[in-house]
Amino acid sequence: MRRLKSFTLLLLVSTIVLSGIVADGQTIRFANHRDIGPPEYAALRVGPFYSSVTFSQSIGVWWTEGRGAGTDFLYGTRRGRVRKDGWDIPLIAELSTRNYIILGRHTDLDISIFAGYYYYPFGTQEDEFYLNVAEPGVSAEFAFTSEFYLTPNIRGSLYFTPTIAVDFVDDRGQIDETGGRRFFHLDSTAGVSLDWLAGKNLNVGADFRRMDLVSFEDEFDDQEFTEYNATLSTERGFFDLFLVGVRGSARDVDYEDTGRDDTRFYTAELYYSGNHREALGIPLGDDATLGASIGYSVAERTQLADSGSIDFDAGTDQRLIWSLTIDYGKMARTENNFTHEIGLNRSHTGGFNADVLVEDTAEYTLTWYTGPLDIGFSSRFINAEPQDDDVNAYWDWATTLGVTYHLARFWSIDLNTTYSIRDNEAYLGEDEDDAPPDLTDDYKTWTTILRTSYDFTEHWSCTAFASHVDRRADSDDFTYGRSTAGTTLVYTRSF
Repeated sequence: MRRLKSFTLLLLVSTIVLSGIVADGQTIRFANHRDIGPPEYAALRVGPFYSSVTFSQSIGVWWTEGRGAGTDFLYGTRRGRVRKDGWDIPLIAELSTRNYIILGRHTDLDISIFAGYYYYPFGTQEDEFYLNVAEPGVSAEFAFTSEFYLTPNIRGSLYFTPTIAVDFVDDRGQIDETGGRRFFHLDSTAGVSLDWLAGKNLNVGADFRRMDLVSFEDEFDDQEFTEYNATLSTERGFFDLFLVGVRGSARDVDYEDTGRDDTRFYTAELYYSGNHREALGIPLGDDATLGASIGYSVAERTQLADSGSIDFDAGTDQRLIWSLTIDYGKMARTENNFTHEIGLNRSHTGGFNADVLVEDTAEYTLTWYTGPLDIGFSSRFINAEPQDDDVNAYWDWATTLGVTYHLARFWSIDLNTTYSIRDNEAYLGEDEDDAPPDLTDDYKTWTTILRTSYDFTEHWSCTAFASHVDRRADSDDFTYGRSTAGTTLVYTRSF
């Protein structure tokens, strides 16, 4: 009864808000499929084959020094474990290529490949060769996508993206750029997406995919899983102003570790999307957008009993889920233009160390262009409640300020600072003294990076940076700091 009252209240509030909105055009999902034809990035062509190639080589000088328990170090977009303090001359070579092939009148293929080598002559970090790296972090992604038309009104996409990644994560599975454990793994996703234009402004969609995760680290074997996901949806645009849709999905997550519960999630949602000039009489700007959804999610667990039999009724968790996103302001990058983005969300899904996790998220982002000065501000709060008896809840709050000053067309100075807080509730495990500190400690982390870059020519550029990270925790074993400074000369060539 309580959930029904909450649902009624949210629906009533949504109706009142939407009734005061002035909207502009929205397109249904069918229109989002890419057209089959030469891509804009293509620089080389051989028959139906189009390609672009970019090569870069850099040499740098840097110095790093740490204190306390030590940290892993983030350099550029590459993660590497710091082996010792001192000076080094990193040499970095990178090669990226995008390739597009027209297979037929109604079918194409898009493949992206990345490769590089990081060499540290003085041994401050480990040398590393990587293949098919895609940001963020250290990852290797071979992207295979194919568009096809079954009929003029039925479009589809096939995709396969195996990704090799080296992330540094805490024991919650959150990326920790200053103190996480090395998680070397393979992610693979394969699927098909279909859209049927059933009528004017009416789309019926179907998505089917399989996801696999394989860990190359013994301590993360409990993260290996296979997931099957099926989603059906229908959406309709109204008067070229906004669209409303409904979707239902079923997920089956099977963990290789017999000590973890396999889970099934069933979700039904109603969603809305529109471009709005104003809401409740408040002007939002010509490019403002609003998105909202409300739905219900059911999670079911299955356990392997001591006898070897499977218990298909190991527990059920049901939740109301919802989201609201407002993005408004002047979007053009000109003087005194700004954008705001506000997001609220409740999700019901599987967690890193919890089979069922409920997360409430609130975030705000501001981007402000004032001529030579660009200012970015964001703040995000996450309250996570694992639905497992032996995993404690926690909340995270991170705030970031970024400032870029353009001294000239090809010269800028950037300052980025982030302050984050992790607050853990009482530990629920058996032995708190042996538990990882990021599950028991409350801690605060402050990271600051000052960087300047200058483009000498089309191919030559130079960057210089200084960074400092400081973490204060309840335990001395989780308190540390690191300072780093350096400069890099980069040569880039596109073919």
